[in-house]
Amino acid sequence: MQFPLQATFKLIAIAPQIALTDRAGTLLLYVRQKAFKFKEAVTIFADAEQTQPVLSIKADRVIDFSAQYTITQPDGTVLGALRRKGMRSLWRANYEITGARSGLITISELNPWVKMLDGLLSEIPIVGMLTSYFLHPTYEVNSETGGALMQFKKQPALWEGRYKIDQITSIDEATDSLAVAGIMMVLLLERSRG
Repeated sequence: MQFPLQATFKLIAIAPQIALTDRAGTLLLYVRQKAFKFKEAVTIFADAEQTQPVLSIKADRVIDFSAQYTITQPDGTVLGALRRKGMRSLWRANYEITGARSGLITISELNPWVKMLDGLLSEIPIVGMLTSYFLHPTYEVNSETGGALMQFKKQPALWEGRYKIDQITSIDEATDSLAVAGIMMVLLLERSRG
């Protein structure tokens, strides 16, 4: 993958969609979340026509306060699991990704005050529409040793969500794909913010 990556999605959509492109603008991954599902089940595709599935992410329960999302390949091979840290995520978004070959990867929000301010201002009628242009949550992807692997930050945009994903440390391909799959799911879960 050629970093920085760009993830874009519409803020107002019945079925959320995320397109992930590389530095040259080439589409790498495409996600379209099914609307009105009780249990999260997301398929990540290599193309916008949704003909080439790459990964599948499924929740283990209906209520996702502390849900675990299993990440599998199309043939059913389990790559890892993403878990939201329930109580810790009330103040600051925290996720853990466990993988067979990658060890523990954490995704955490850097500034919880942005989350709190966004929650307060989004309830004000006209000001709430403009918060996505001014409040930009930033998340960091860390290895189990505590070293930063990637960082993704919301970019200014009014009618869509736009995140820039930067690689801080070069990592192996298995860890890279698992981290990017985790980032895509975190964006689906946190997309209404900022």
